Amino acid sequence: MGSMDKVPASAAFERIQSKAGSLIWHARDIEALTVYEWDEDGEQQNAFGDQQVPIPAGAAKIELQLYNFPTCQLRKIYFPKGTRTPWHPNLDDTIFYSIDARQVEFVGTQSFHARPGDATLHPAGVSHHSETLTAGWRLEFAFAAQPGTCGRDLIALPGQDMIRHDIVEWVEAGICRRIVGSSQQLGCHFQCRMFHFPVYTLHEQYFSAGSTLPLHCNADEKLIYVLQGRLRITTDTLTDELTDGAMARLPAGRCFARQALSDCVVLELTGHVAPRPYPRHD
Repeated sequence: MGSMDKVPASAAFERIQSKAGSLIWHARDIEALTVYEWDEDGEQQNAFGDQQVPIPAGAAKIELQLYNFPTCQLRKIYFPKGTRTPWHPNLDDTIFYSIDARQVEFVGTQSFHARPGDATLHPAGVSHHSETLTAGWRLEFAFAAQPGTCGRDLIALPGQDMIRHDIVEWVEAGICRRIVGSSQQLGCHFQCRMFHFPVYTLHEQYFSAGSTLPLHCNADEKLIYVLQGRLRITTDTLTDELTDGAMARLPAGRCFARQALSDCVVLELTGHVAPRPYPRHD
């Protein structure tokens, strides 16, 4: 998103920013924001719907839901059909996951037709934009990163090309162990599609009701987003139930357990580097 320095502050945006330290966001806590984006003299401009600023004809209008964390930001965005976002430099490493939108994504000189279930990485420091072919929702996971950390090329991983692997996980001496492929090993059995990017891994997980993984410590920072179903997360200090649209951040070294209270589809995003404080690109 572009600079907001020249326009009055958005009260709704400030309310969301004030809760950036939360480890868990529920869908009921997420305030929907209307955002306008347009190009002005070669630079992206944007304004929230509650700001008293002139909006030029032809500005892209999107619906935005923000999940702010100390080290990252999730943007859940609804794009109407025909939406064209302006070209602008990407300030973060951003992983896109299409829920039900169909879009053409452009990064530098590359493009990709993103369909539901596809995942892409737009590296920091490269200009990008998108054109929406079919209205729908997209998730954008943004991380503070030094430009060039993940290269300068669009990395596109079509979901339809990803195999649903059989996975079994279990806890041994407080550490989560995993086998990929059919196994008789006792533990938490589920299916998973794996999207591997430089530095980041996105897992699309399918749990059956009752599937449980006991308390264990994770080596890397994890983000868990529930696409569908009910998932119980337990840490050393809290127990909470995540439903559709809820998200949890589990810092590296934090112990947690999970239990599927119903059949679930869950996105688990892991960063394999020490996280940096996330800058607020107001």
